[in-house]
Amino acid sequence: MVDARITWKTDPDCSESLFEDVNTHEFCRCIELLSFEQFKVNDNFLQWVREASSTNLKQRIFQGAVSCVFLFVQQNFTGPPVPLESVENYPLVSLVKKVNCYELDIDGEFCNRAVQFPGLLLVPYVLLVENYDLFSDFKFLGWWAFRTLRIYQNILSGKSPTLEKQAYEFISLYIDPACFRLESSHCASDVFETVFDSESSLLLSWKQDFLNESETLRCIYLLELSLFLCFYGQYSLAKRVLTRSMDCIGFTVKSTGRLGRRMKYQERSLAQLWISHDSSFCREIMPVAKDKDHSYDSATLVPPNIPLVDSDALGGIAFDSEDSESFPLSDIVQVLLVANAYLSMQSGPKSDGLSHEIVSSTVQRLITDSSCRNSSIRSVVLIIRNIIEEDKGRYQERVLKQWEAISELYNQTQVPDASERLQYIFLLPFLPQVELQKMFAMFLGKMGLVKNAIEIFQKLQRWEELIECYCLIGHVSRAMSLVNERLSQELDVISRARLYCILGDLTRDERHYKEAWNVSNKRFARAMRSLGKLYVRNHQWELAIESFLEALGVNALYPDIWFLLGYCAQNKGDPSFAANAFTRVVQQEPDNGEAWNNLASVYVELKKKKEALFALSEAVKHKRESWKIWENLLMVSLSVEGELGHSLNALEALVELRGRDGIYSEQLVTVVERIIVEMVQDNGNEMLLRMCKRVLKLVGRISSMLSSDPNVWEASANLHHAAGYYEQEIADLQKQIRCLNGRMWWDNERLMNKMLKATFRLNTLCIDSGDTDSCYSSKLHTSKMIEKCKQLELADDTLQQLEKHLNSLETKINSLSK
Repeated sequence: MVDARITWKTDPDCSESLFEDVNTHEFCRCIELLSFEQFKVNDNFLQWVREASSTNLKQRIFQGAVSCVFLFVQQNFTGPPVPLESVENYPLVSLVKKVNCYELDIDGEFCNRAVQFPGLLLVPYVLLVENYDLFSDFKFLGWWAFRTLRIYQNILSGKSPTLEKQAYEFISLYIDPACFRLESSHCASDVFETVFDSESSLLLSWKQDFLNESETLRCIYLLELSLFLCFYGQYSLAKRVLTRSMDCIGFTVKSTGRLGRRMKYQERSLAQLWISHDSSFCREIMPVAKDKDHSYDSATLVPPNIPLVDSDALGGIAFDSEDSESFPLSDIVQVLLVANAYLSMQSGPKSDGLSHEIVSSTVQRLITDSSCRNSSIRSVVLIIRNIIEEDKGRYQERVLKQWEAISELYNQTQVPDASERLQYIFLLPFLPQVELQKMFAMFLGKMGLVKNAIEIFQKLQRWEELIECYCLIGHVSRAMSLVNERLSQELDVISRARLYCILGDLTRDERHYKEAWNVSNKRFARAMRSLGKLYVRNHQWELAIESFLEALGVNALYPDIWFLLGYCAQNKGDPSFAANAFTRVVQQEPDNGEAWNNLASVYVELKKKKEALFALSEAVKHKRESWKIWENLLMVSLSVEGELGHSLNALEALVELRGRDGIYSEQLVTVVERIIVEMVQDNGNEMLLRMCKRVLKLVGRISSMLSSDPNVWEASANLHHAAGYYEQEIADLQKQIRCLNGRMWWDNERLMNKMLKATFRLNTLCIDSGDTDSCYSSKLHTSKMIEKCKQLELADDTLQQLEKHLNSLETKINSLSK
């Protein structure tokens, strides 16, 4: 019998301990009344529970449901496998054998067919979620229902709107619903924005008294909520929730620098990123196992940290000295650091080197700490390290061995025991074993070990990846025969529809997708998503839109499909429909900079410049490295009155990203002119003064990079004129004139007008406050201008004005020479 004992310090129901002594035998005894037949019809048993007057009896049933969650997690996430066959006297065995994976299919998303004992999840889902009113007296009902939904979502092929909506309903049991709205599962951002954007603390919004009184429970709950939001793509919001979770125990994460080396033969130490932390609440607050003494040495820690074998690289950072300010990491600190690293990895773009450094530094901080001994925490940390290292050539051998070590841990039955593995499972972004095996197999494929990958995919019944492997090694006919062989067998509806979709992927034949759609009774949305993508590839926009709408009618939580729908609408010439589609994308993924940019382009087409500017300002928050989005922001902000700040930000970012190619001199002149006009109208405005200093610094930087652009010197002259520096203004105008002369201004009407304007302005300045040299230089230039204007046969009033300036300059020179 595998020991699965879980003992909690913090009582989950604020009475006697709900998990006093729960082992595998006890799990089954708790639910011996829950036979499969009674459960299937949801009639006799549930009615009996409703009529039950004994609180103790309901608690035992509630305990059984929660025990099923633990057993399911142990069987499909952490290991070791549960030997349920050894307790055949209990109805649980017959229940889990009769429940099939397809019974957990929901919203067109299928449960992975390699999941074991799906009945262990069906029991708590029906009891705690669908019939939560039966246990309304239990304060932790909503929490366990929320955990059940998170586990359920993790074994599905995609995000489920139904599960998301139910999760928000249980969240509202703990956070005051008056603080936010819960009208739609697609408005998760709006739901929490009013809570987290306000200055008031979230702690004041807790609905349950026990959460108001316990920093520990608030920290744990917010941590789980942060991971939930991260799963659904709400990264910015998840980070704010995680920060509030850290605040509950006074924990802060800081990025500092320390001297260290990365290479074996590196002689001089360089500054390296180091994750430091501080906490005013260091006592142990998490549930721990009582009966086990986990006093492992570093050599027996599981999973082991595989060292890097390389002739040059160290495989980490060797710091010159120990961090004197750091203290041993408690388990709660470890899970918070893991969540912080995971969020950074998920939310940051792959090309963001800083995010990768933060994640790598956090991983090293955890894996080298002597107190990081829990196997589940270590597994997640090492998985994160594998993800960020798998594309680095010199690290791939270590990644391969590390995946093997993590995979072997699942079947180890001695150390660590089940209680340690399950201890923090709900506080970690732990993936199901089938998903971990899939990631391992995909890495094997990248390494060229395709046959090994094929064996794993066959075991996991991951037919899409299996077919891709066969195609990769050129065995397309084998892939086709495998699909046809599977179709000839007796399969459930969703499995058959999946195979038809795979057949469509292989043949590019739309008939297979339509067959999959019909076989599933129009519930397998993947068929219509794939068909729509096929139509997009063929530029059949109308048909693509119809297919995507069919798919989204089943499951709307696919932002990439909404994005394609907006793209099709743009090509079709329907900007209003496109705006609605892109709006749905940013509702589900507020950090999707590309969607914000496309939404802005649609608003520009609809003549909604202010809405477009807002969308672009959001886009650059999440895609700061995209110069095209900054360019769009610059152009749109110049067309909206009173948005000089955005324009200046865009000009600075473009120069930073593209150097000389990012200089937009004409727009620079426009920004300078508008700043000067606003300063004249609102003299003494501190914000305008700061902007003026910024643009002056920007002009100086641009002029050093591109000295041959007349617009740059015009902008500089305008700034110096506004500041009263007339000598610098004269010098800038002279440089502008020299640049215009080099561009043959006489062949371009626009440049000709600029030359005349600069000439008149320079002459006026020299006549009023110029010295002998500047006046003489202006006189020579004016003489040449008069000759050129006569050749071009310009208007008489222009010639007369130039001749008048020439006479005034001669008079000024004569007066200065006396």
